[in-house]
Amino acid sequence: MGETYCKFLLGKQDKIDAATFWQTEGGTARDIEKKLLNGEYLG
Repeated sequence: MGETYCKFLLGKQDKIDAATFWQTEGGTARDIEKKLLNGEYLG
């Protein structure tokens, strides 16, 4: 995802599903991290 090291996401299924969706839509690790920190989830 463009990082120089690995990042792992631990959390409930809704967060994992949201992050997976955003990743397949081209989101970077930094974009996904910001969305999760702001409380954004799939509806």
